[in-house]
Parts: sequence; structure tokens; C-alpha cells
Amino acid sequence: MAKQINSFAVIALLTLSACNEEENRTVEFYLQNTDVRAEVLAKCEVADGSVLEANCKNALEAKAQSAETTAREKNLSDMNNLFGD
Repeated sequence: MAKQINSFAVIALLTLSACNEEENRTVEFYLQNTDVRAEVLAKCEVADGSVLEANCKNALEAKAQSAETTAREKNLSDMNNLFGD
């Protein structure tokens, strides 16, 4: 009986790991490919446990970095408008 349970657990694990055959992409990729990033983030919002997946983490990090860069550029532009170049 224990051998059957162990066999079942191994088969289940292999089946679940085969379901996620999507290539893991880097934060840099998601910074450069905003459309793909938006698609991945949309999938991550509805999938259970997706925040633990590498692509969700990397897409979220890219979104954060992009927002930070945008805010920094806006602040710099505002300062240049106020004080000149």
C-alpha cells in the first residue's frame, strides 16, 4: 500500500511539473517586452499559487522597476522645468 502511495505521489509530481513547461524569463526581458509582461501579470492574478512562479515574480519585479524609473524620470523632468538644465 505504501509503495502504491509513493508511486502515485511521484506520478502526480511529474504530471504537475509537466504542466508548467513555460520558459522562465528574466526581469530584463519583461522590462523590454511590456505587452508580454502585461499578459503574464494578468495570468498571475487569476492563477492559484502563481506568485511563487518565476515568471510572475520576474514580471512583478519588472513592473516595479519600470514604475520606479518612470517616477525618477518625471521628477528629473519636473526639476529641469523648475530650475533649468
